[in-house]
Amino acid sequence: MCQPPSELVANEFVGLSCFDAADYLTDEETIAAYLECVASEGNASALGEAMNTVA
Repeated sequence: MCQPPSELVANEFVGLSCFDAADYLTDEETIAAYLECVASEGNASALGEAMNTVA
């Protein structure tokens, strides 16, 4: 569930919603490309988050 920080609550007044990358990871090829891109950055924490996103 996406919950923006309190300073971003104004988004609901203008009709914006939270971005969820998982909504766009619809097939194995896209998921693989996403994980490959994140892995190439060398940030273990970001890779963990990406793995959690696709799970």
